[in-house]
Amino acid sequence: MLRRVILYVGIMAFIALFGIVYEQFSHGVNSNYMWFAWVWVSFGLIPYLFFYLVPIKYAPGTLTESVYNLGVAMVTVRSIFIGVMAIYGKTNIRLEVTYTVLSILFLSLGFLMYVIPLLYKYFFNRH
Repeated sequence: MLRRVILYVGIMAFIALFGIVYEQFSHGVNSNYMWFAWVWVSFGLIPYLFFYLVPIKYAPGTLTESVYNLGVAMVTVRSIFIGVMAIYGKTNIRLEVTYTVLSILFLSLGFLMYVIPLLYKYFFNRH
């Protein structure tokens, strides 16, 4: 879990640096989506940090992690995409809605893929 925490901290730093550099070359046009794109990466950092700091009996499986990480990537790319479009003075509602729906879908699906088996083990499979 420590490797994933370090990886997510690195990704947060990269996205923050990318946003700063991109804003420097945007001729004074700012976008909150670009400024705060790094915050969405914390959706991935917080669970891994929790799993690292708190000893848990059941770690999430590979598929669950992959689905959840895809959701974090989608919401981050969504923020960057909307920021880029705002800086250029354009908009693409279809892609914004698509990214939003897919982000919510993958984040919730990854969360539910972890929580539902835990609830099942707790309530129905107590040994």
